[in-house]
Amino acid sequence: MTLKVISLNVWAGRLLPAVVEFLKEQSADVVLLQEVTNADDESLGDHHRIFNSLQRQLGYEYDNYAHNFNYKLPEGIVPEGNVILSKLPIKQISNCYFVEPNKEYYQDIPEDWPIVPRILQQVELESEKGPINVINVHGVWDLDGDRDSPERHKMVQAIVERSENQPRTIVGGDTNAKSSNPVWRELENQLKPVFGPELKTTFNMRHKDNPGYASAPVDLIFVSPDINILERTAPDVDISDHLPLVVTLEIP
Repeated sequence: MTLKVISLNVWAGRLLPAVVEFLKEQSADVVLLQEVTNADDESLGDHHRIFNSLQRQLGYEYDNYAHNFNYKLPEGIVPEGNVILSKLPIKQISNCYFVEPNKEYYQDIPEDWPIVPRILQQVELESEKGPINVINVHGVWDLDGDRDSPERHKMVQAIVERSENQPRTIVGGDTNAKSSNPVWRELENQLKPVFGPELKTTFNMRHKDNPGYASAPVDLIFVSPDINILERTAPDVDISDHLPLVVTLEIP
């Protein structure tokens, strides 16, 4: 069977209509999203209620929201987390933190960036070939994408533990660590990276002033050795401050 998978940091919905249009066009089987807002207050705009908007406009039969933390904004309290959309049934759900919550609310300010909680979202999908282990990551924040910090080692170790001896495993997300970061070597002992050195960056430079982002491939996808990679691309589309990763996989 073939499986089309997309991973995208949606930038808290700043360009939400473009995200929706892109995902409609792609019609992927599995979509891994990060920075998805999920406010309950219906008076707030769609960009604060991304999960609700995607459910309404895309119509995926199966979905899962993994709560990460709450932003305290002038408009109100806005939860944010990871989302998996799937055409395949979701059978099991398991999440864990890389950076634990240490207060009730956070703000989008430099002081809070290093301490904002970061998570791993894991689901099991039911398929004709057997269970598919899907892991969606929003990784530890650090402006130095090559720093192999203790927090990043904790992140990679969690991925290793949840993919070890698991056939049909797909790992994706905004890791905030470059593909060249040495922390990934441990994971590459059991999973293979979908993208190689040809992936120069995964940032949309239309929205970045720091030139360092132009050489920062931090959105990554890994798969278990039993999965074949048929197609892979990071289309240069203006739908977020990140570029989407789009891959077509064959699951024997």
